[in-house]
Amino acid sequence: MRFLRKHCPAWFPQSLSAPLALLTGIALAVAAAGAAFRARIPFWWYYLPWNMLLAGLPTVFACGILWLDHKGRRLPALPLWLLWLFFYPNAPYILTDLIHLRWYDFSAVGAFTARPAPWFGFLHLCAGVMAGCCFGLISLVLLQRHVTRKYGKARGWLLASVTCLLSGAGIWIGRCMRFNSWDIVHRPLVLLRGVLAQFDRNALLLCLIFAVMSAGAYLLLRALLQEELT
Repeated sequence: MRFLRKHCPAWFPQSLSAPLALLTGIALAVAAAGAAFRARIPFWWYYLPWNMLLAGLPTVFACGILWLDHKGRRLPALPLWLLWLFFYPNAPYILTDLIHLRWYDFSAVGAFTARPAPWFGFLHLCAGVMAGCCFGLISLVLLQRHVTRKYGKARGWLLASVTCLLSGAGIWIGRCMRFNSWDIVHRPLVLLRGVLAQFDRNALLLCLIFAVMSAGAYLLLRALLQEELT
């Protein structure tokens, strides 16, 4: 960890270097374990590394935003802000991948199974979901911290609140309508027509539920990181 602190850029908070290094190790281990034991876990194992990558991209964009601002290049950072906003919902979205636990049979006569395979799959999925979600959520920690320092605490929390609300809609669009982040650019009219056609009371409730889930995950991560915004 001393190496990380020594080589951590001046614009990046040192308190997040160790968590990011740990998450990177977990993500690589999950991807390697899935490839090594793919015969023992359901077919969707190869989607997990992809979903972790999508959840981690917002952190890459957030680092780019901080670096450009540090260099005094705020205008070139605007596209990165849009990319970050488009891809950020992938972080809390990955929590919904826990629905794939239905592929495992943990039952046994009067107890839970003692077979290693389903429990390995359970831990594999939970570890991947945790790593991917935390990767993306850290990007909001970075940007809220950045906005708070430049414009005040109120605007920092406004960024976090609006992001969580939009994430709720993004998760509904991704999980229930099966659109992806790049469809905003690739198929914007198809996406818009689909949203207008399917948005109803149930959709609104789901968006709110997912927004609360997104906000809860973010607040929990902030509490665990003890990252104070000043």
